[in-house]
Amino acid sequence: MVIADDKEAPMDNTNWWKTSWLYRKLVAIDHTKVDAPLVSSPLRGYNLNIVIEGQGNITKNPDQLSYNESQVVTLTAIPSTGWIFNHWEGDLNGSQNPINITINGNRTVTANFTITYTLTITIEGQGTVIKDPDQTNYTYGQVVNLTANPTTGWIFNHWGGDLNGSQNPINITINGNR
Repeated sequence: MVIADDKEAPMDNTNWWKTSWLYRKLVAIDHTKVDAPLVSSPLRGYNLNIVIEGQGNITKNPDQLSYNESQVVTLTAIPSTGWIFNHWEGDLNGSQNPINITINGNRTVTANFTITYTLTITIEGQGTVIKDPDQTNYTYGQVVNLTANPTTGWIFNHWGGDLNGSQNPINITINGNR
């Protein structure tokens, strides 16, 4: 007699183990040799679901359909042209890219991409304009502080284009290419 899954199975039924989803080690009660496969339990697979907000892609390394407990997966956010990666949500937080996630159950991660805009400065006369922050691209709603610095012998008169007035410095909120 052989015990498997706490149920008795007759010794002459050699294929009974093939129908069980969870295999267990066979133990012979009378300690005689058993001619049956001894298969350990398969590891439980967990899903890593990726949700994308905006436009971009995510690479997973390793890229698998399911992952084992404690397996580490590296996620890399790749924005589409004109977009930037902004932050992670769900089972990851922050804006580090790439980032590692340890699988300890089914996980869902949202990658947030934001469209980018430019801020073009045109100077009439002589001087400079300091942008803070000074970046090539900005995200929707981002506030940029502009400070006009006239060259010696020149004075700052006023802003034009998407800004009006003579306040210096001044803030501009990005809501499109400006």
